Amino acid sequence: MMTRDEVKSSHLFNAFKAFAEQSESATGSLLKTPQTPAEHLARLARYADVFKTFYEPGKHARLATFLRRLEAIDTTTVYPFLLYAYAELVPKHTDEFDRILELIESYLMRRMICAMTTKNYNRYFIDLMRALDKKGAITAANVVEYMAKSTADSTLFPDDSAFETATFGMPLYNRLAQYKVRSILEALDAYSPDAKSEPLPLPPGLTIEHVMPQSWQTHWALSDEDKVDPVTEQQAVARRNRLVNTLGNLTLITGSLNPSLSNSNWGTKRPELLKFSKLNLTQYFHGSDAEYWNEEAIEKRTRHLYLQMGKIWPALPVVVPSDNSLIANS
Repeated sequence: MMTRDEVKSSHLFNAFKAFAEQSESATGSLLKTPQTPAEHLARLARYADVFKTFYEPGKHARLATFLRRLEAIDTTTVYPFLLYAYAELVPKHTDEFDRILELIESYLMRRMICAMTTKNYNRYFIDLMRALDKKGAITAANVVEYMAKSTADSTLFPDDSAFETATFGMPLYNRLAQYKVRSILEALDAYSPDAKSEPLPLPPGLTIEHVMPQSWQTHWALSDEDKVDPVTEQQAVARRNRLVNTLGNLTLITGSLNPSLSNSNWGTKRPELLKFSKLNLTQYFHGSDAEYWNEEAIEKRTRHLYLQMGKIWPALPVVVPSDNSLIANS
């Protein structure tokens, strides 16, 4: 964070020694380089307190949510930037810090869902700090401006077109680790409550349930039209196997369904699913859209959840140059 450069763990001592021997402030940086032992210790103590906050966010709900989802994204390269932004903005400008967290979370979650690489994140967030140095201010608008300039696949902020294509066209389950899929479903469950009600923490031990089971052949037969010839049937089976692992066919349950019930027909499984899962995410299955559960129903629920994800992790907003404010990109 202080050097605005990558430091290998094996070179940490020499890198810090070289940094400590500097006697002038870092050119163009919002953070001045400590010049005396006392200043170095004071700076280390300051950022130690900030780092501790990442493990004990207390009443800072937005930070706690971000850090919980960051575990699913499985990257730590954002921490130098978080140290930087938190120390400069909290507590006087906490709202601005929270807006920046929302941008970073949307960027990381969208890229995870779109199966984009994480290999350049370390360089990405270092360059973000440098860009903010040049701007002279840590603001959400300046973060957006930096993100909008990243057009390479390794750094791109996925737009709604790419996000929608990934959500509908790519299986989520088996492509992503289960804890990553669970974090997406948990975020959707947290979004579901009425805005007037206070969301409750989810119970531990939640499991992912396929509404139409992965072993669907016995009780969820293909239609006669899908079996008119071997080629058509093979294509239908492939389509079905993809759809059962997409977002619209996944939910969370608080208890484990008996395997025989889990694989049974919808008329038997539906009441059992509602019995074992009291989560907001499962309330959808009370409605008329879940009266029958087939491929069309899966795609309809995928659309329903995709629209919610777009609100949880919105696309990159547009910066209005005249006042440097943000407008949601619909």
